[in-house]
Amino acid sequence: MTRILLCFFVILLNLSCTKKEGFSEGKPIYAVQLADSIKVNYLGNLVVFDFEAETGLYLGRNNATEEILLFDDTGEIKHQFTMHTDGPNAITWAMGIGFLDGHVSILDRKMGIVTFTHKGSIKNVTSIPNEYFYLNSLDFAAQKLGNELAYIKPMREEFDLSDWSKTFKSIYSGPILELLEPGTSRIRTTMPFPPNTIYEDGNYYHWTFPIIRKNENEWLVSLLAERKYHVYSQKEGEIQFDRTVDLAIEDAIDIRGVPLSRNSEMQEASKFNIFGKIEQIYHKGDKILVIYTKGIPEERVKQQNREDPIKWMQFIYSIPRYLAVLDQNHLLLEKDILLPGHMIFTSVLSGKGEIIAVKNQESLGLEEDDVTVYKLNVESK
Repeated sequence: MTRILLCFFVILLNLSCTKKEGFSEGKPIYAVQLADSIKVNYLGNLVVFDFEAETGLYLGRNNATEEILLFDDTGEIKHQFTMHTDGPNAITWAMGIGFLDGHVSILDRKMGIVTFTHKGSIKNVTSIPNEYFYLNSLDFAAQKLGNELAYIKPMREEFDLSDWSKTFKSIYSGPILELLEPGTSRIRTTMPFPPNTIYEDGNYYHWTFPIIRKNENEWLVSLLAERKYHVYSQKEGEIQFDRTVDLAIEDAIDIRGVPLSRNSEMQEASKFNIFGKIEQIYHKGDKILVIYTKGIPEERVKQQNREDPIKWMQFIYSIPRYLAVLDQNHLLLEKDILLPGHMIFTSVLSGKGEIIAVKNQESLGLEEDDVTVYKLNVESK
């Protein structure tokens, strides 16, 4: 532990000597500090998806093996199981995962909302009615909204394999969430697509891959192609759009699109387009924290050797991450706070409001016998 803290201090010391381009003038207002770290005795790539304050348990998943771990702040694994991918209760594709009413839950592409016991057996399945198809996904399975469950809206009649342009026009303008009443299987939609986005210009910008964060009656939404987030309010069973917050990140690379009618050309057109984007959003007390990238200039991307997968991934891992801090009224306090490298920043905050990050062993060229989970605190100086 002492060696980890010392190494992290050296990293932060080096970062503090780097010229910041923060929103605030003069001395930086906020600093990112290592509060603690957790060693989880597990061999494999672990992604942390949720934290339950009532039990103090973190939910980790190995995306390659579908293994689920529930561990605490000491790193002790309290429960461990593997989701089956064959047999009568086979999981097809977990579109989202998280705690729901104290149980590990997933949104499965075919079965619907599935909850498990801590031993790994299926406790309950809430089927999503009617025929549907999923293109987008979230990092949670479902959220409770009164007596309904809110989850990412699937495609139904809008889905047209023969006309992808029509399909994406619907995605880029339709509601983001679907609500299901488990007792009656009644479904409806909510959270209208935000207005005045880049998705209105008639171009194709991949799937939207929304980031959605809920804090009491406020929901925050960010979409892949923009360095903005949208504020929604929950009122009388509806999630209504309020306003858009633009981080106004300078010298960031914008996404490159192609006309919707020529979406098949996107791969070639965006070959060297590593654009800046929002990666995480957190509610932390009376602050909003946003992690983002600025992207990489095309000239620099073209200099990289894509034929060497190791070098290419090292280049991808080297893309800097930054932090922006806003107050509870979404007023920007500071931005462009450079974050430490070699970390995978998760969507999770600890019980004390610390950002949970996982040591990126692959970027360091390591294969350790355990997983290191960092707790990062954002504090005013």
